[in-house]
Amino acid sequence: NPSYDRVFGGTAPPVLYDEAGEKALPLETGPQARAARGETFKLSFSFTLPDDTRQWWEAIGQPVQMSETSGTAGADSWGLVVLRDITDLSLRHSQEQFVSLVAHELRSPLTSIKGNTQIVEAWLRRLIQAGERSSRDEKMLAGLGKVLGQIERLDRLISDLAEVSQIQNGKFRFQFAPLRLDILLEQMVEVGQHATTEQKVELVGESGPVSIRGDAARLQQVVLNLINNAITHAAKSPRISLSLTRRPDDRAELRVQDWGPGVPANHLPALFSRFYQVMHGQAAAESGGLGLGLFICQQIIQAHDGTIEVESQEGVGTTFIIQLPLLEEKEEEKENLLSAEPAASNK
Repeated sequence: NPSYDRVFGGTAPPVLYDEAGEKALPLETGPQARAARGETFKLSFSFTLPDDTRQWWEAIGQPVQMSETSGTAGADSWGLVVLRDITDLSLRHSQEQFVSLVAHELRSPLTSIKGNTQIVEAWLRRLIQAGERSSRDEKMLAGLGKVLGQIERLDRLISDLAEVSQIQNGKFRFQFAPLRLDILLEQMVEVGQHATTEQKVELVGESGPVSIRGDAARLQQVVLNLINNAITHAAKSPRISLSLTRRPDDRAELRVQDWGPGVPANHLPALFSRFYQVMHGQAAAESGGLGLGLFICQQIIQAHDGTIEVESQEGVGTTFIIQLPLLEEKEEEKENLLSAEPAASNK
């Protein structure tokens, strides 16, 4: 038909390649030949346009029996082929494979670098504590501290990449159990306060016991990510406030608020997208994130049947609002509530 001719250049069988674009498919294995043989098939292939742009396509073939009643003399076998442009899906799949491979391959050498750097740092500290120190040793120790800081930064980036890969492949696992959200927040406020000396991290208001069903480690990750975002992007905010309330619709509402520069309105719709970043100042630029933290937070909250939203006004500040279903009273009475363990890492 005209659409086929426009893309593949007329009735002559086009030169098609495998999905990697490296190996030409034999004509007898192409969609035209297989359809002519009356086969039922599904085939993915790539095709290069005259301008060297590569496209990916999916062909689905099915034999169709034609008869005299349908206007064809005699009973012949015809092949119907439906072609679908899957270029966007293939590019995304390639990206996901690349992200997964990078995260896996970087983990082992980084672990080795970190371990050996820590050994050297510990050795220098012992020398200095024993009195065998020089100004050069102290400079080396300070330099090693900076190196370890950058290693931790790389480790966080790799962890984000690995988690995004798990989300995309359906391997992001959760361990749901009854837990006290109010206790978890108290612990996260304490951990968050250790991460900054410039701002006060506080839990405001009295919520009383708030019980939900969730994955404690994953929810800790969300709260710490929001606190760390406020520390980084709202460095001049005097305080970072967390509050927890019980809504009338049987949902818990958690707010994380800062009084920083705020987020421009045009950035808000895309704030939870993968690899999306809004930079505020030198500190934010030096943090070197990949723009994955809020995307991961959203996926975690959605897995808890909850919602996460953001309200922000430039020059006033930003508030992240999370809503989660409260634990049903019967379930709360039946099971012993589990309080969250202290966070193992500062995500």
